[in-house]
Amino acid sequence: MFLVFIRSLRIIFHGQYPTSRNFFCYCLFCWYWVVVRVAASAAIMLYGMFSLEVMRSLSHRIMMGMI
Repeated sequence: MFLVFIRSLRIIFHGQYPTSRNFFCYCLFCWYWVVVRVAASAAIMLYGMFSLEVMRSLSHRIMMGMI
C-alpha cells in the first residue's frame, strides 16, 4: 500500500513538475512526518490504556487478596 502510494505520487508529480524533485521529496517528508506522529500518538494512547487496565486489574487482585 505504501509503495503504491509512493508510485502514484511520483507519477503525479513527474507529470506536473518534471524538474522539481525537491518538491516531491518535501511532500514525501511531510507525509512521512504526519504518519509517524499519528502512529506514535496512537501507540502511546494504546499503551496508556493497556497499562491502565493492567494496573486496575492488579490493584483489584491485590484488594481481593487483602480482603
